[in-house]
Amino acid sequence: QQALAMISQIEHPAKLAEAHYNLARNYYAASHWLLAQQHFRQAQQGYQHIADIALQNLSALYLAECQYRLGQLQQARQLLQQIQPEWIPASSLPDYQKISQLLQT
Repeated sequence: QQALAMISQIEHPAKLAEAHYNLARNYYAASHWLLAQQHFRQAQQGYQHIADIALQNLSALYLAECQYRLGQLQQARQLLQQIQPEWIPASSLPDYQKISQLLQT
């Protein structure tokens, strides 16, 4: 969070999106779904602002899982439908498949 505060001061959109993404991944790993959701949303918006389609889609993917874990099933399903799987990095495709299956149940 200190890094996020410092990066916010220099107003570098790519670094700010990256900081939100990294913070979200840590909250995600610890199952802190609400905090992870907030930071994935910020990361997704930041990546959208700088037109980084791959990281925008990846942030949206994990945001969808957070929404699912928080009982926001409809929002999670809608978000998953907006994701372009061809932009998901190969290393994250297993997560895409896992999250897609979660949201089908």
